[in-house]
Amino acid sequence: MNRVILIFCCLLFVLNTYGQTCGNPGARIERLKAAQLSKDSIYNLVKTDLDFIKPIPNDTIADIGSYDGYYPLVYSIFSDSVVFYLNDISSDGFSYFDSIEDICTKIKRHNLSNKFTVVIGNDSSTSLRDHMFNKVVIRDALHHFKSMDIMLSDIKRIMKSNAKLILFEPIRGRNINEETLCKGAMTVDNLIKLLNKNGFVLAREFPQTIGGSWFEFKQTDD
Repeated sequence: MNRVILIFCCLLFVLNTYGQTCGNPGARIERLKAAQLSKDSIYNLVKTDLDFIKPIPNDTIADIGSYDGYYPLVYSIFSDSVVFYLNDISSDGFSYFDSIEDICTKIKRHNLSNKFTVVIGNDSSTSLRDHMFNKVVIRDALHHFKSMDIMLSDIKRIMKSNAKLILFEPIRGRNINEETLCKGAMTVDNLIKLLNKNGFVLAREFPQTIGGSWFEFKQTDD
């Protein structure tokens, strides 16, 4: 296993264990021992993500709370011709983007065909265009929003009428060790109530026991 793959394995284990929003991956990488993984093993680690999000050619996906673009880049090893907008309130994490992209390109053994655009927003707006996205993904970030109602309203603004809002959230009552949960983590009931209040209805769910659960919501006025 060459050095590039080993570095990728560090990134993969760190960010799947701790999430992309809670902490600094650069610092965590130094504390983690690399494991040797094949491309198939990497796929198995993100298979649930890919099965739930289903990135397909010509999708236009907003990745909210993207931090460094890690997950869209990893998904790009296994998908093609998807347009990702990587959105966060700080540009700091995107200093890792080029390194992660280089690693993913080497693993794929081909240039990534997915396109990436970084857009920096703030606590009350994504700064993304109106009605642009057919999928909006918020991974391990919703519970960090300072103004959830305001941001969910803004997210509705950027969604097409039939778009999907896809969440991955740590859930109280489902995690093996709840001491590791972020302070803002919600129960399923509270999460659904929050989304219902802001004009979304649950369409499907994939519960997990470690890390969090996947949820898909659609707009109630579709």
